Amino acid sequence: MTIFDLFSATEGHDGHRRASGLTAVVCLPPGSSDNPAAVTAAVQSRLPALVHPQIDLRLSETAYLSRTGLTAREHRQLVGAGAVVDGRVGCAGGPIGLLDLPATREVAAAAARQLWQRHHSVVAGTPPAAPWSQFADRNEADPDHYPYATAVCEFTAQPRIATMLAHDEFTTDPDDTFTLDDYGPGLAAYDDGPAAYADYRAGVLLYGDVLIGVNGRPVTPTGQLLPCTSHTWPQRQAYHQLAAAHLADCEPGTVLLSVTVQGSENF
Repeated sequence: MTIFDLFSATEGHDGHRRASGLTAVVCLPPGSSDNPAAVTAAVQSRLPALVHPQIDLRLSETAYLSRTGLTAREHRQLVGAGAVVDGRVGCAGGPIGLLDLPATREVAAAAARQLWQRHHSVVAGTPPAAPWSQFADRNEADPDHYPYATAVCEFTAQPRIATMLAHDEFTTDPDDTFTLDDYGPGLAAYDDGPAAYADYRAGVLLYGDVLIGVNGRPVTPTGQLLPCTSHTWPQRQAYHQLAAAHLADCEPGTVLLSVTVQGSENF
């Protein structure tokens, strides 16, 4: 998906932005990961607004790393278990007591620091750019006088954004491209330096775009179900703090699961 696909896909038939493409981190009751049927039922009970024929909930790939030294029984409680990294299993989730969230954060932050350096070589010399959310909000507030096409045109005309898009158009290394949220809050996080950008990217991985707490209530950066590209950097910072505090209060048996929402419905 390119940034242009995102722009054309985020506006619905009624002009409102969509939830498709967001990542939901769901806290499930203990025992929910004992079998696939239990996982499906638990997720659907926590995300009723997203259970729709046109909505596809997919397990996020390698969202978390497990603790080392898991027993065979503990390994079976992980959801979407994949590759082993330094003795830790990459997975979409599992009981919080079996996950190593600090290690997950550090691995994500280390990769982000390297990514910041690569991105810096691309955009060096360009002035800071306004994030996509500013243009989308202006369009949503007054679509008659500020059409969606105008928002896209003015956003992409910014020198830094144009440079980023041109880089991604010609690069052959998928690991060297800008992610979609780099056009949103990632812009401001990048401007704050490699440490801030590393913290931002680790938070995106750990907490997604919305956290469904153990009480079933959603915690979001904006109060709406919107993908990260529509958030601001201050909203993300506040959300990361809230999400971290919530997870710290969870019992070890609480199942943490990351799912990605794909579809065409408006919410």
